Amino acid sequence: MNERKMAEQILYYAGGAENIVSMTTCTIRLRLVLKDAEKMDVEGIKKVEGISDVIIRQGMHQLVIGLNAGKVLAEIKKLQETIS
Repeated sequence: MNERKMAEQILYYAGGAENIVSMTTCTIRLRLVLKDAEKMDVEGIKKVEGISDVIIRQGMHQLVIGLNAGKVLAEIKKLQETIS
């Protein structure tokens, strides 16, 4: 799956761009802090092609994506800019 499509699906299952407070990456994970964690469809996001796991710790949702996590983050930011 390409990073743009993955970014679109992550935004959808995360409850929309307005539900994301902050995003960061490490080598293989995209980390999301959400305004309302209840809006995230965890089971839906686990089905997105390219996401191998979702880990929730201390109010942060970590999406295990792999080495293209930074590219997915960049695509999400582009999408947020077009929405704003």
